[in-house]
This record gives sequence, C-alpha cells and structure tokens, in this order.
Amino acid sequence: MNRAWPAVLAAILLLTGCAAPTQPAQSGAGSSAAESGAPAQSSAGSSSAESSAEPDDPAPVSPVYTDWSKLTPYQPTAPLYSRFQPYQGGALTARNDYGPLVPYLGAEPEIQNYISDRLSLFGLATADGRMVTDPIYASISVPTCPDPVQQELAAPFLILRSGDPDDTGNGMFSQSGDFQCTIAARDGSWLREFGSAGTLYLDEDRLAVIDSDDSVTVLTVSGETAAYFPGSAFTPFFPENGPGHFSYEGGPQLSSKDGVLYVDGYDEEIEDWRIFCYLDLEHGTVQTNPPAGFSSEWPDNWPNNGNLTPTRDPVSDTLYFFRYLEYGKTIEVLDADKRRLQTLECSSSTLYVPLIYNDCCGIVRDGAFCYVDLHSGKDVFRFPLLSNGD
Repeated sequence: MNRAWPAVLAAILLLTGCAAPTQPAQSGAGSSAAESGAPAQSSAGSSSAESSAEPDDPAPVSPVYTDWSKLTPYQPTAPLYSRFQPYQGGALTARNDYGPLVPYLGAEPEIQNYISDRLSLFGLATADGRMVTDPIYASISVPTCPDPVQQELAAPFLILRSGDPDDTGNGMFSQSGDFQCTIAARDGSWLREFGSAGTLYLDEDRLAVIDSDDSVTVLTVSGETAAYFPGSAFTPFFPENGPGHFSYEGGPQLSSKDGVLYVDGYDEEIEDWRIFCYLDLEHGTVQTNPPAGFSSEWPDNWPNNGNLTPTRDPVSDTLYFFRYLEYGKTIEVLDADKRRLQTLECSSSTLYVPLIYNDCCGIVRDGAFCYVDLHSGKDVFRFPLLSNGD
C-alpha cells in the first residue's frame, strides 16, 4: 500500500498545475481601470447589474417605402387655345370675320343634391379654337327641332342668355331670376338684344322671339324683322289671363309646324287641348282660321333610334347620335350610321346634353373644358375651368 501514495501525490500535483489563475489578466477598458487604480468590479456584481436592466423594444419597421424621386410637383391642366384679335373679352360684338362660333364652358359651380347656388358660365370661341368672349353667358345654344327625315334640324341662330352669376338656382335644368336674351347669327355677323324673352325655331331661316310683354318678333336669317305681333293682338283670345299669358305656367304657348305659327293650350271649357289662333306672317295679323292646306297632325313615321339621341352639328351639318353610360359620366358618340366614334369620360355636373360642334365633342376632364376631335380623339381646345366668382 505504501507504493500507492506516490501515484496519488503526483495526480494532485498535476491537477493543481492545470487550475485557472485566480486573477486573470484584463484587456481594453478593464485594463485601463486597473492601471489607473480604479476599483475592479467582480464578475458577480457585473452580472447582477446587467440582468436588472430591461432591454428597449426595437423600433417597428414599416413594410411600405416611398421613392421620393418618383414624385413630381402638381401641374395644372395646360390650356390649349388662343385669343381672337382684337380680343374683346366682354359681350359679343358683331363682326364679319369670326367664321362659325362655338360655345365653351368656362365656369362650373358645385352641384349638391341636384341644386346649384350659382350659374354655369359660357363663352364663345371660333371653330379653330380662338376665344372671342370671356365666359359671361348663363347659356349659349342653337335652336333645334326634330324632323322625321333628317332626324334633327339646327337653326342658323345663336341664343345667348345672360344673368346674375350669383343668382340662386332652383334645380338642375333651370335657374331663377330674369335672363336677358341676345339673338345672333351663328357667325356673329349680326346680333339683336331683347329683354327676358323666349325663342321658338320656326323653319329653316326664321326664328320667333316671345318677349315678356307678350309681343312676338319673327326674325330672318339676316337678323331683320319679318313680322311683328304686339301683345295686345292676343288679348281677345285670353281676356282672363291679362298680360304675360305666354309666361303663365300651364297657360297658352306659341308653337310652330311647317312654317306656321299658332297658339295652342288647354281649354278649360272643353277640357281638352286645342289651337286658339294662328299668326299671319304676311300681314302681321292674328286669325282664328288656319292657312289653306295646314294640318296640325304630326307624322307618325319617326325613326326608331332605341336609346340613342340624334343631334346635328350646327357647324359641319353632320348628324351624330349619342347616349350616356355609367350614370351620365360617360358619353358614347356615334356617327350617322350608328357606328361608335368615341367613348368619353365627362366629369361635368351641368352639361346635360353634349356640346357637339365642328365634329368635336365638349367634355370636362381634369378640371378643364375640352373639345375632343371625334375622329382622332385628340384635344383641339382646352380651357381650365374658373369658379364663377373669379
């Protein structure tokens, strides 16, 4: 047994030589602290301080990134028009060098619940895109009438109505207040001013103007007076109405057929609609009997266009058809053979019938009124809309 002790002692000495030193050498910040005489922290104390500090939550990382280099500043719709020289700006002045005139929408109010508190405003431009007037008119139109053969006829007259832009509207298709009426040639070569008047397309080259005093003036295509009927001429037929019977709601109205003017309406005595009198354009008198050969019956051979509406271009005299799609915000325009030409988005709240002039269709897009060529689809006129307070 004495021989086993030297082996045991050798093993103990070997284990003692392999033990780690009790004060290991430090490096970096720990070495600097030891060298400067700062007290050394024990490993147990350091572990306790680190375990008591709660780590901060990492900041959330958004999965969406913005490439700012791709963003460009807002650019308003660029205008595309010039001005007729000399530019008059205000109301139309008669001249012989305009050529055909077309309306454009210049200001459009906001519509809420189908009611507007201001007027839309229209101006006039030449067919090649030169502005003649600022947008100052409440409406600009060319009178039309249906025809069983040609679908629709367009009169050689412009009807310009002006009113107070701040006047309160009472619905989608009408505005309250009085509107002064100006009748002009479609090329602006002549014009005549009337008061608060209505108009009726009589035939190819004549237009009837019904003034607020019940007088009726018949104009020729050159703006001359072909016949005149004072309001008193109709009084014997409507003694109970008094002045203003043509403006009375549900009252008698001026109508025309085959170049004949007559007054018709509901007769309470017979409880039916009838013709009260006829206007003799040759002699300027009012008669109870119709002209020889006249028939008040309308033909029943009207063409069936389905959901398409015919419209005749007053400038090119071309027949087109149109229909509204998608709640009135899309216009489909077709040619005379009912083949589709263009499908156009229109954001207008007041253009209830498309403006088709000079083979172009007027729409509102990106805050501007545009005339789009119906064959090429390109803009040929563009006017950034104003507010009617501008």
